[in-house]
Amino acid sequence: MQNLCVKRFSLALVVAVAVLSPVFAKSQAPAGTAKKPLDVIYVPTPLEVVSEMLKVAGVKPGDVVYDLGSGDGRIVISAVKDFGATRGVGIDLDPARTAEATANAKAAGVADRVTFLTQDLFASDFNAASVVAVYLLPQLLQRLMPKLRALTPGTRIVSHNYDMGAGWPPDRTIFESDSLIHFWRVPQQVALPPPFPRANATKLLDTDRITVWDIVWPRGQPTAMHRHVYDQVGTYYASGGRLITTPDGRARAIVTEVGSLSTTRKGTTHIEEGNTDPPLRAVFIELKRETPSGLPDADVGGSAPFPRDGAKQVLDDNRVTAWDYTWGSGSKGLRYRPARETVIVWLGAGKVRVTPPRGAATERDVNAGAMLHLTAGSNETVEIVSGSPRAILFQLK
Repeated sequence: MQNLCVKRFSLALVVAVAVLSPVFAKSQAPAGTAKKPLDVIYVPTPLEVVSEMLKVAGVKPGDVVYDLGSGDGRIVISAVKDFGATRGVGIDLDPARTAEATANAKAAGVADRVTFLTQDLFASDFNAASVVAVYLLPQLLQRLMPKLRALTPGTRIVSHNYDMGAGWPPDRTIFESDSLIHFWRVPQQVALPPPFPRANATKLLDTDRITVWDIVWPRGQPTAMHRHVYDQVGTYYASGGRLITTPDGRARAIVTEVGSLSTTRKGTTHIEEGNTDPPLRAVFIELKRETPSGLPDADVGGSAPFPRDGAKQVLDDNRVTAWDYTWGSGSKGLRYRPARETVIVWLGAGKVRVTPPRGAATERDVNAGAMLHLTAGSNETVEIVSGSPRAILFQLK
């Protein structure tokens, strides 16, 4: 069950309640607990509403139906069983619900055409969908909106009860069995430039997995309206402010402090303009792949560098773990060897020593905004020899 989400079955293709009810009446949630805390109780969408939602979405043979917050799986099970969808995928944060849905699919005879995943919706890839069903609270729908907007034009979206606000009004809303059903069709997107390259952004690194940018937002220099083509993560190494303007013309001023974490989803569209002196500065990492590498951590010997005193985990999703660490020198300081590909962004001044597996060590001064990239299993050792600079370490999975 997605955090803060009202658990439901909102895109289920239900043709006859009498046919479906026996399958779901017999299923019981298996014992077990979710890996993450679940913030709301599970509340399924009534079957008659599910059926009407799928009719509104026009589900038909050839469709790939995704249910975001899939509960016991009735949406995608009905999609393939009763409406002829080619494939169904359910995503839920609660492993107990995933197990229950898998059992229900087997009982319904469609286990070969449906898949249930235990994942966080905001880290999931559902770009293959031709139909998406949601039953999420408004604040979650608004967080999810950039990913939904970035889906293939023509993709249909159906939501039970809640819409996405003024940022994306529904194309149609109907009333069924005391419930609202909202419908959207992803429009053809106006061609917009990507966020980079652009003025005041310097490319620091470019690989097949990531591109790293050093960015400054000078006062009074707005960017073009742009659309992010990759998910992005990063941190700010100089505090300051900027004005963010969305395609509907709404603008909001934001002041960001040093060390704040930034995450931007693919499809996010806006104008950015600095509004402070000195300006805001950051290092951002574009994530070119939508899935983790699948590679195990390299064997670099010794114990894992984190968790440890002085370090705070600020991000952990399916592709990146990030640590905010004040890096001391001497015997108590971290001697970091990368089991995962790592990008280090320094937020303060110090002197760093990098020792390769063979050859002489090198030392150099680092200041706020300096970046160091380490390849997984490279057997380089990174340590601080003077100062205690704060750093954010982004470990790529």
